[in-house]
Amino acid sequence: MGNFISGIMFSTASWAGKSDQMNVNEAAQNMVTVTEAKQPPDETAVTLSGVIVRKTHKHHFELKDRSGEMGIAWILTYAAR
Repeated sequence: MGNFISGIMFSTASWAGKSDQMNVNEAAQNMVTVTEAKQPPDETAVTLSGVIVRKTHKHHFELKDRSGEMGIAWILTYAAR
C-alpha cells in the first residue's frame, strides 16, 4: 500500500519567474490529474493528489492517481529563521 500525497507541482519556468506565494496561490486554484499535469501550459503551477507507489531515486517517486502515473521529485526548502 502506498502513501497518499497531495502536493504542488511547478514547471521550471514558473518556479523561476514568480514569487513562492504567487506559485502557491496559483497551484491552489489548479487541481489536476496526473494526465492533465503532463500537459500544462508553460509557467503553470498545479496541485496533484495521488498515491506514491514507489521510490525511484533518493528524492524521486512515482505518483499514481485514477488517470495514470508520473515521476515526481520531492524538493525540500528551508527558510532561515
